[in-house]
Amino acid sequence: MKLPALPFALATLLSFGAHAEPDDQEPVQFVRDYAAARGVTIVEARQQLSISDQAIEVKLKAEAEFPGTFGGLYIQNTPNYRVIVKFSRDAETSLRALTSNPAFVAVQSPYSIRELEAKGRQIEAILDAEGIESSTNVDPKETELRVWVDEAKVEAVRALLLERGVDLSSTSVVALGKIELTASGS
Repeated sequence: MKLPALPFALATLLSFGAHAEPDDQEPVQFVRDYAAARGVTIVEARQQLSISDQAIEVKLKAEAEFPGTFGGLYIQNTPNYRVIVKFSRDAETSLRALTSNPAFVAVQSPYSIRELEAKGRQIEAILDAEGIESSTNVDPKETELRVWVDEAKVEAVRALLLERGVDLSSTSVVALGKIELTASGS
């Protein structure tokens, strides 16, 4: 049985996407709320939301056009709002083939998402064979594979993976804590 994956980066991108609006319109409540929460002007909020929409497009194009080298992307809010886009080789050339927007910054990544996902499948197969429930996800900001297991099994899983010859240099074994919702859902 697999535990649910935790795709936080994409969820964050998608939660803010598709909300930009033309500059000549009165801002919708979402834009006002976004500006207030981020401490930016309405104009800056519109720009940031537009960039987040573009980030989704860039991500989809990068996955299609550079699947072997695309290392993921994430939004950096401070000190400047920008989108960091990672590639395992030819980072600047690859990014500029996708967008010329200067808010998008190319960064060299030691691994592609595809490489980390392949490592995740290898680890899941090892753990499945041992009857250990797990889930994996790739953190593009840290260029890292995260392996989520029961808190009591973290050290044993690390030892097992090392024993099986798995290179853990780009991998974290993380305790999957129990999440309890209150009656209000928070």
